[in-house]
Formats: sequence, C-alpha cells, structure tokens
Amino acid sequence: MATPAEIQAKLEKLTRRQCQILSMVCHSMTYVEIGKKMGFGVKLIQAEMTTVYRIFELTDLERDDKRGILINEVCPIHEVMVKDPDKDCRDRVIEPEPPPPDPRILAMVIRDAEAGLIPLNRALVASGPRGVTVPTYPQPIETPPTTRPPISWLLVGCLGFLLLATLIVLFEAVTLFQQQARSISSLAPSESAFIESPAPQTVVVTETVLVTQVPVAVNTAPAPTSAATNLLEVTPSVTSIPPVIPLPTFTLLPLVLPFKDSFDRNIRPEWRVLSGHPLIVSNRLKAAGDGLDLEIGDNLRNYVVDFDFSGINEFAADPRLYCNIARTLRFSWSGWGSSWDVFQNDRWVNLSGAPGQPLTGHLHLLVAGNTYIAQVNGKNLPSISYGTQLSGPFGLTFPGGPSIANFSISAQ
Repeated sequence: MATPAEIQAKLEKLTRRQCQILSMVCHSMTYVEIGKKMGFGVKLIQAEMTTVYRIFELTDLERDDKRGILINEVCPIHEVMVKDPDKDCRDRVIEPEPPPPDPRILAMVIRDAEAGLIPLNRALVASGPRGVTVPTYPQPIETPPTTRPPISWLLVGCLGFLLLATLIVLFEAVTLFQQQARSISSLAPSESAFIESPAPQTVVVTETVLVTQVPVAVNTAPAPTSAATNLLEVTPSVTSIPPVIPLPTFTLLPLVLPFKDSFDRNIRPEWRVLSGHPLIVSNRLKAAGDGLDLEIGDNLRNYVVDFDFSGINEFAADPRLYCNIARTLRFSWSGWGSSWDVFQNDRWVNLSGAPGQPLTGHLHLLVAGNTYIAQVNGKNLPSISYGTQLSGPFGLTFPGGPSIANFSISAQ
C-alpha cells in the first residue's frame, strides 16, 4: 500500500497525455470513449495505460485489481492535484530520458583505454552518464541486407494475364447471350399468322382440370374436325424453367409487449440495428466485430427487461455491457464495477456506482416512472431516480466480447 506522498511523486512522472487519460479513467470513461474524445486509437490508449500501471508498480496484478487500486487510491489524490494550477499535470510535458550509449562504441572505448591508446578520463566519460557518445569514433558500418531481384515484371505479367482472362470471359458471356436471343426470336411466329380471339372460353383438359383461356392471339389454321376438338392434350415438357423466387425483404415490425427473443436463428425484425453486425452462436447474440448497437420499441415508459449475459471480460479495451434507456440513461457493469450514467453536454456523466459484478449471470432491469432498479443474479444494486419519467426506445451496446441470451421485455 503506497503512501499519499509516494503516489503524488509517481503522478509527477506522468506525461501530459498519460495524465489526461488517467483523468478520464477516473471519471469512468472507457478506452473507446477516451480514444474518440482525444482522437487516438484504442491500442494507443491501452499502451499509455500500461505505462501508467508500470509507474505505479501494478503490472503484476490482475486487471480488475489494478483498476480497483487505481480508482480507489490514485484517483482521489490525482483529482486534488489537478485542481492546483501549480500541480496540474495535464499541461506538463516531461522530456523522455536520453537513450543509453551504443554498447559497441562503449566496448571500443574501454578496449582502447585498457591498451593505453586514449586517456582513462575519456573512457570514464564515455561509460559514465547515459547518452554520452565519443565523437572521435565513427559509428560501425552496417552491412546492407541482400536485396531480392525486382519483381515488377512478374507483377505486370500476372496483372496482364488476369485482364486477358477477364476479357475472354466477358466475350464468351456476350456471345452466349446473343445466341440465346436469336434462338428465342426464331421460335416466335410471325404477326400475320395471328388474329385476336373472341371472348374467353373454358377448355376441358384430359386430366379433368378446368383451364380458363385468356384472350390471346390464336393461329388462323383450320380447326380439326374430329370429335376431340375441345380436348386439349397436355404433355409434360422435357425441360422446365424454374420460377423466379424474389429475395426476402427485411421489414421492421412494431414492438408488441410482452416480447421474447431466444436468438434461435436470427434477431427478430422488431430490432433496429444502429451500427455493427449481429452474430448468433449457440442461441447467443453478440457483435460480429468491434461493436454492435441495437434498439427496440419507440415510446416505452414502464417496463421490465430480463436476459442472461456472459463473456463480460473478453474484450480488453471495453469490458462493459450497456443498457440504454430512452437514449438518455444507461446502466453498465463489468467485473470491476457498475454505474448509472446520464447523457449531458455531449458526454456521459456518472450518477452512481457499485462494486464489481459477476461476469456471467442474469440481469433484471425495472423501469417504473422516474425510478430505475437493476438486479444482477437476484442481488439489488443501488437504484436511482432521475428527473421526470422518460419515454423512448430500449437499447443494447455490445463492445465486442459480451453476449446475451433469452431476452424478454414486458410491461409492468
């Protein structure tokens, strides 16, 4: 357990960027939100936080333990320091330490000093402070790596072959299309051989099926005089063209409570996919990539949401799962804490929090008027009351690793 003085001394070693990232982490912002706010990628934020953990000697601990110590011990002292203009590290730039001298040059200096070729004091200077180099000794010449022969002509040849193959395929396709068009036109009879038929008539088929003949052009050849004039001989065709089946269209259905989705095949059409792509594996819904945002309903007011969750700790950058209420409030939780947040001034502001929660289990969320209650595995978490009653959709945000199953929403 470090003392406040030791923590303050380590805080003074942080760079400006590390201090800014630490301030946002202390305000319960995720790596993804920090990256969007600062204009950096998530991997850069993770690298800076790894350096912060190393400065505070927390690299050997588990991720949840590191995060807990950082928030409970470092963040209070950090918040006090940033309020003092003389100690605010967010505007401070710490120069990095100079690199160590080249070991090959250092070995040459020591060897010449032992042989008496240069004074001993020069060898001590060269081997003393970090970053000191001896200007009289040239840098060793690096042997250039062997270069492969240029492959530009091989690449040009491959591209030319692909282009030629593409042109041949297109030519064959056009030729086949023209042949089919000519064969169809040759089968069509001339216009002089047709006249308009009189009113529709019913024809009896040998298979005792009644077929109503629509007025079409009929042949002017003389009709047969046999007794089977009204009998139409039906013979099966040798080749048949399958009917054209239209592609299915996605229609968004209105939400009717109670609503259940077991994710047995795909998400039901009542969901709206705001971003990302849903992925269903073994009746569990998760994000097929970096993230997924879903919404359901339009003017929900008093309702109850239940679903099973797992995989909360699989995504290192943002281990939480978010439940969004009317696009204004959200409840999120992970193994190192849960919180209620409200969207104000283009950012999420924390309202209340609780210690870490299980990584696998069942969530029960109750919305009653302006009161919001969450239960994880039957355990009540701190409830909140915010403003007036909210009305709007219910949303889920998957950062990448978590998954849910057996989702249901019903009215109170």
